[in-house]
Amino acid sequence: DLSQQLASSRTPTKPPRGWFSWNELFDAVTQTDVVENAELVKTQLLPHGFDLVEIDDGWEVAWGDWHANAKFPGGMIAVASEISSRGLKAGLWLAPFLVETNSAIASTLDPSLFVRDAQGQPIRHQPPGLSRTFFVLDGTNPDAMAVAATPISELKAAGFTFFKLDYL
Repeated sequence: DLSQQLASSRTPTKPPRGWFSWNELFDAVTQTDVVENAELVKTQLLPHGFDLVEIDDGWEVAWGDWHANAKFPGGMIAVASEISSRGLKAGLWLAPFLVETNSAIASTLDPSLFVRDAQGQPIRHQPPGLSRTFFVLDGTNPDAMAVAATPISELKAAGFTFFKLDYL
């Protein structure tokens, strides 16, 4: 059965293990932090099977604008290279269906790409604990799915092999 084959091929043989920036720095992570911690993972954790360096929230311009911000001046290709050159897996956090309402990208997207209310207006979502509000990409719309998937494909091409996808 194809569904069983797909399910078994996606089941990790061991849980991801390594350094996750959120656990130490929350959204205050920088490129320098990542490089320094990648070196520590290589020397102190890799010998014990911990091979992942995962960058969480704080690397992006805005939620929905999944490009390196000023804290990552070398860009994400350089960061992934720094990690993988140490024999480690480069990981990255994204919330691919959320777009900050006040972000530059939100103003460029067609409002029909977002989940809408009964009046046809994009709903605004505010997750508990966050002060920001978001539009939600409509997963039933192929164009919205492309908006959500394209950054992941680009970041995979940049060298990231582990993705922590949030708010799905």
